[in-house]
Amino acid sequence: MIEKLKEYVIKNNLIDKAKKSFWQAFNNWKKDDSEKYLEKFKNIDDKDLTLYVQCIGLRAASWPECDFNHVTVSIKILHNAHRGGELGNYIVWFPLNEEENDGDDFLEIL
Repeated sequence: MIEKLKEYVIKNNLIDKAKKSFWQAFNNWKKDDSEKYLEKFKNIDDKDLTLYVQCIGLRAASWPECDFNHVTVSIKILHNAHRGGELGNYIVWFPLNEEENDGDDFLEIL
């Protein structure tokens, strides 16, 4: 099952899509809540951030029908010179059914 998940992630380019989605969410947060952004990132240049894919998961929801399913990509947001390196987490859900547009994402800044 893990090999099939790996194949699916690679075939659908989910790592690159997750990183692109992170930057969209991060830049939206930066713009929409600039005060909090400056408080957390005042001495950090965005280009110095490292995105580390922590885990990939298969999420089956709406039990027992399991008709609301996603692949999740969890990303750690890191910077070597800041608080032990970890700045936050980002999780994005990609629907398994490409016709559905029910993905979601969560950005957590520590």
